[in-house]
Amino acid sequence: EIIYKHFNTLSSTNDWGKIHLPTCLRNAMTVISADEQSSGRGRYGKRWFSPPGENLYASFCFFTDEDQTCLSLTQLLASCAAHCLE
Repeated sequence: EIIYKHFNTLSSTNDWGKIHLPTCLRNAMTVISADEQSSGRGRYGKRWFSPPGENLYASFCFFTDEDQTCLSLTQLLASCAAHCLE
């Protein structure tokens, strides 16, 4: 099951996910997206800025079991899937 939460503007999709993580269903993936972020962050804490509506602003909340051997590949898989949607 995938649950979508979309907003016109958020400070950060990642911050929203962290705050609301306790309300996310353990057997579903929650996708948080926005048309615009006012305080987005990139990798290594760098500020993420781009014009509203020009890029993908999204975070994904999901739970895994104890075997996380493939978890490091999740980001690569997601970016490949997003590229295929273009």
